[in-house]
Amino acid sequence: METAYIEVYDCRGFDNGPLSNAEIKGALLGKPSAGVQSKVTTMKVQFNPASLRFSTGGTESGKEKSDVTHNENGQTRTAPAENKTELIHVEVKLIFDRTIYKDCSVQPEVDHFISIVRNPYVRQVAFYWGTMCYKGVVKSVDAEYVLFNKKGVPMRATVGFSIEVV
Repeated sequence: METAYIEVYDCRGFDNGPLSNAEIKGALLGKPSAGVQSKVTTMKVQFNPASLRFSTGGTESGKEKSDVTHNENGQTRTAPAENKTELIHVEVKLIFDRTIYKDCSVQPEVDHFISIVRNPYVRQVAFYWGTMCYKGVVKSVDAEYVLFNKKGVPMRATVGFSIEVV
């Protein structure tokens, strides 16, 4: 079992509205836009390094102006000037374990972690393990309780989450 760290960015604009993709990227890269407030919380988690997974899928389109060309006959032709970037997803499986403590539940920690995706302002995270760092937006979280004590208290859980890297 390894230790990893997750920085959770609480980012919101002055109007408390959702941030644009550009504002999210700026906050994660340390260059917040004017009017964006950011608070960072660091969580120490257990990580099973055998479960780090990368995938690609979908594209992010840049919203650039279209190229307009004129030919000799005076006709115009419009060609979109899209800048598409392949999206990279990092999938991580975390382990929450309280088996060394008597009747200590992992449920509060798991609930806290799941709350990241419930709030649109705190889906921006950075995952650190060793020299690796992946910054992005949490796209999915799934939790499974895998060990209980005699009283039915969850003592161990695995939490998988997927980050869309910016």
